[in-house]
Amino acid sequence: MKNDERQQKRIIILGNGFDLDLGLSTQYQNFLNSKYFQDLGKETNLFYWLLSKHEFQTWTDIEEELKLFAIDQSHRKSHFTIDLQKHFNSLTNALCKYLNSFDYKNLKRDSMAYALIECIANTDCYNIYNYNYTDLKKIYKELGFRELNNYIHVHGKAIDNSIILGFEDDVDIDTDYNFMIKTFSPHYHSCHIQRNLKEAKVVIFFGHSLSCTDYRYFADFFNKQSSLNIENGNSKRIIIITYNENSRRQILQQLWDMNNRRTGLLFDQNEFSIFCTSKKQDRDKLLELFTYLRNAYEYEQERYQESSD
Repeated sequence: MKNDERQQKRIIILGNGFDLDLGLSTQYQNFLNSKYFQDLGKETNLFYWLLSKHEFQTWTDIEEELKLFAIDQSHRKSHFTIDLQKHFNSLTNALCKYLNSFDYKNLKRDSMAYALIECIANTDCYNIYNYNYTDLKKIYKELGFRELNNYIHVHGKAIDNSIILGFEDDVDIDTDYNFMIKTFSPHYHSCHIQRNLKEAKVVIFFGHSLSCTDYRYFADFFNKQSSLNIENGNSKRIIIITYNENSRRQILQQLWDMNNRRTGLLFDQNEFSIFCTSKKQDRDKLLELFTYLRNAYEYEQERYQESSD
């Protein structure tokens, strides 16, 4: 068994809930309240749009609002894209500055995010796909763990100003606004996540909402795992870690909507489970699960060593 073959078996997908669980203020709402955003002012339609939405909503998703803004402006046939692209770049730079201002020294070591890192810290069999802009390498270092190797920042990271902000391909907008499409970013790169999800046996989602913004990465995966005709040997262990009962229901609603109401098959055809970090009983189960996964990896390593001798 080769090392890279073991790595293909297990995948971890990190969303914003992972950073929040560690105590980092990474919600878009935190950024919109910060001086980094407020200093941008109201001088353009883009900033005014985001600010007005923020003032009248309890929660704001910048990427969703950017999509709605581009659709609205396309329908109005507005054409001020030279300035707009300049201010869009100012927005992404301000977000980078906000995220780079974080102090990583007070990360929460009593969190489930820390427990997951501790579980996988000494293994090389997990491929990590990080959808956050924060620096995962720095998080590991501050928590005292060895350097990561098998990870990808899917949408870039703030530390080198490579973040990819925007929306997905399937939006009907004027071509003048295509610089807001994620795949049009100069920082966009291949990550092969759909291919690797197909090959994985264990898939862990931590803090990822599976919202429409990024769901295209996982649509084919969940569609196949919710199929009545799933082939023998293609059943997977799928673990979703979220915050509370409300987010648990939202994730199930998303899976229900996107997979022809086949959440029952998703449970039946796989070893599928959702845990809430706000529930003590779920945290206890997660700690047991992490121990099991670590022991399974160590057992696999022992077998690998024996077969190599």
